Amino acid sequence: MSKFTIFIILFSFANISFSQTDQNCLKVINDDVTATTKIITDEIDLGDFSVYVLAGITKGTYPKLIFKIKKGDCVDDYNPIYFMFHNGERYSGGNYVFPYNCNGYSGQIINTAKISNLLKVEKLKTLRVDTRSTFFQVDLTEEQSHLLKNYINCASDWKSYKDQIKYKAQGKY
Repeated sequence: MSKFTIFIILFSFANISFSQTDQNCLKVINDDVTATTKIITDEIDLGDFSVYVLAGITKGTYPKLIFKIKKGDCVDDYNPIYFMFHNGERYSGGNYVFPYNCNGYSGQIINTAKISNLLKVEKLKTLRVDTRSTFFQVDLTEEQSHLLKNYINCASDWKSYKDQIKYKAQGKY
């Protein structure tokens, strides 16, 4: 075999393996008792808080970043969530997912082209989640940033998991 043929075989194998990994980054949980479906990623532990991605269950619904603050501080509707990227870009969002709660839950809907494109393409440097009394900020490692980017891209590819959805009602976060 020529070197070119070997290169093509190895390149094809790498692409196939990568695609399989990406498709497995989401867990589809169909709950027969409540007739709901939840599509989530694993949690990424960031120290003071963790984050996971909740994908939409119908075409056109937006993914959400769900933050769980470990100290359980109170979070108001619309408390700010800040994103800073390695390329210097910044995005200021807010908790539009959860009503006021003292369980430390906050969430950002990925519903604008700017935040969607930044999270899919750029390397995230810093996340800050504001609460009623303070804020929690973390600088992401290279691995955490890459993992979160991969999760956002998976959750944005509705066609890759649509056949696994049994119910059209969204399960609890």
